[in-house]
Amino acid sequence: MSAVSIAEHGPYTLKAMQMKGQKVVTARAFHTGGPPGIVAEAQGPTVDAALDTLRLDLDSATEAAAEETAREKASRREIDGVMVPTTPEFARALEMMKIAPRHWEMLRAHASAGEAGLTPGDLAYAAGYKNFAAANLQYGRLGYTIADYLGDEAFLARFKANKRGAIVLLAVHDGAAAGDGRWTMHPELVAAVTA
Repeated sequence: MSAVSIAEHGPYTLKAMQMKGQKVVTARAFHTGGPPGIVAEAQGPTVDAALDTLRLDLDSATEAAAEETAREKASRREIDGVMVPTTPEFARALEMMKIAPRHWEMLRAHASAGEAGLTPGDLAYAAGYKNFAAANLQYGRLGYTIADYLGDEAFLARFKANKRGAIVLLAVHDGAAAGDGRWTMHPELVAAVTA
């Protein structure tokens, strides 16, 4: 076995080496700081050739993903001035982000409530918060973080000073007075959470 060559390429860490008994060099890509596991793999006669092939493969996949993202954004629906992410966008964000356990508890409880929705107090109870203000703040921060992951610059600018208000990315409110109304999770997010 030869020494491992390590390089960075966009959001990926690349590792290449010639395995014992192999005539080719294998290069593998991993998400830097992301979930474990191999993202892509390529081979070549040398370390440089294997890494170059892997970079080209990653760039092609990135271009295809960018085109898919553009199509997804074009198919978003608007509610009260918010462009709601599609189910695949929500699913990708939930899979790739490190979601806090309490946030997952709120998401699961909210998704299971269906069209009936939950009150802010119900959300707080689901995640073990003492009051709805804390739950609203945390849920809003989750919405803001998802928008940040998805690169929704307009949403981020709108809610930069009011992260609690970013809950609208996750759910729609029935309009009742603060603390009394119900939040109904967007069906796109329900599908992503329950998948």
